[in-house]
Amino acid sequence: MVCIRHYLRSNAGLIFSGLLIGSGSLTGSASAQAETLTQSAAQQLLPQNSFHNLSHWQRLYGDELSFEVTRNGKPVGSYQVDFNGDDNSWQVESRMALDFKAFLFFSYRFRYLGVEQWQGNQLTGFTSRIDRNGELSETFLQLSQDASGLPFWRGGLRAAKKGEAATESAKPLTNGAETLALSNHYNRSIIHQSQLFNSLTGELNQIRVEKEELERVSDGREEVLTTRYRYTGDLEDTWVWYANDQRWLRMRFIADDGSTIQLNCQRCYPD
Repeated sequence: MVCIRHYLRSNAGLIFSGLLIGSGSLTGSASAQAETLTQSAAQQLLPQNSFHNLSHWQRLYGDELSFEVTRNGKPVGSYQVDFNGDDNSWQVESRMALDFKAFLFFSYRFRYLGVEQWQGNQLTGFTSRIDRNGELSETFLQLSQDASGLPFWRGGLRAAKKGEAATESAKPLTNGAETLALSNHYNRSIIHQSQLFNSLTGELNQIRVEKEELERVSDGREEVLTTRYRYTGDLEDTWVWYANDQRWLRMRFIADDGSTIQLNCQRCYPD
């Protein structure tokens, strides 16, 4: 999933920062593509046990999972994750749409599309497109090669204000090809990571995740036992709930204005 909380804690205390759903790129930029690896470089990509192929996620969730987003208990939007492709080459598409009024008269619109590219259980690239009330930005993560042909991760942010050309900042994020955790919470293994790529800012976040209480939470068809975890570090005041079989079922955080934002599962089970 996108790192929703960081979206929703920006713009001088506004709740949401915005997401762009749809095709096309920022003015003056092209969507980032993962660079083609030579066979020798690809052989050095050792997948981590916590990252899985498409069949694993389809057994866990089916082809999609969906959430209702609430603000102080009132519905304001939706979040959906789709799994597409086959075990050799597949994608995870995350979409979010939010609309609500803040400060009585201000209407806020937030759109997001994030696309993960995978080969087997190796992430090869990621792009996101974001619309915050008409201000567009993109983040990207690319698997690149150095002069010796060794792989490493490069990532960053493209942003454009209304009527202006896009600017880009990109930098190496690792000195090797280890799989980076993304701020998309469908993978419970994120709770064991100390850093992740923030799909909204294009930066690495330092995190700690603490185990809290057991709670019963709906997966969209029945109440199931879950464990609540709390994020600290760069993602403080954020909680996530995972079922015993590792399905992601809920997320909650406190926005800068003190409101409570929560993602409630509507469909988080296999067919």
